[in-house]
Amino acid sequence: MLTTKSITSLESFLDLAVWPEKHGQNFYARACDKAVDDALKETFSALASEEPKHCAVYTDLYEVYAGKSTEGHELLGE
Repeated sequence: MLTTKSITSLESFLDLAVWPEKHGQNFYARACDKAVDDALKETFSALASEEPKHCAVYTDLYEVYAGKSTEGHELLGE
């Protein structure tokens, strides 16, 4: 469970930073599906489409600063 982990290093922070980006994408996608106003749907859709980019940034930073590949490694946010 995420709440039992403490952030004691940049590696830990970047590992945990993936979580809100992944869950944010799902949140915005669901909000888009439920929205009745077209402008709101467009806003939620745009926000959902940005989250994978943010996730990629944190994943790339993790690889650079932790010196570890995320290939085959499940980050806490995943």
